[in-house]
Amino acid sequence: MSETTFTAVRDDPAAFCMDWPVFDPDSAQAGFEGRVFVLDQAGVRVADAPVGNPGNPAADRALRALGWTRTGEWRPDDFGRPTARVVCDRGWLPLQPIASLAEEASLHLG
Repeated sequence: MSETTFTAVRDDPAAFCMDWPVFDPDSAQAGFEGRVFVLDQAGVRVADAPVGNPGNPAADRALRALGWTRTGEWRPDDFGRPTARVVCDRGWLPLQPIASLAEEASLHLG
């Protein structure tokens, strides 16, 4: 039986439909309103938190506050968003996922 893998995705939710990087991942920006999402293998969001600044350190702090730890390097996905493998520190997950990013996109675009 395979173990579920989880992925963290850093993004600016105001621009998540774009197919190019939203920001330079390591530059400071005033008023940045990004988030880090934790997704299961099916792309269903199981957790998310605000990230005050772009870049690895701020995203790592947000993940730790949620009870998740990054286990791999941040690497760009097909849309240029930084992604990394993560594990849950709590030993338990929410009973029901919040929603997939596709479901959330349909709410914003509908």
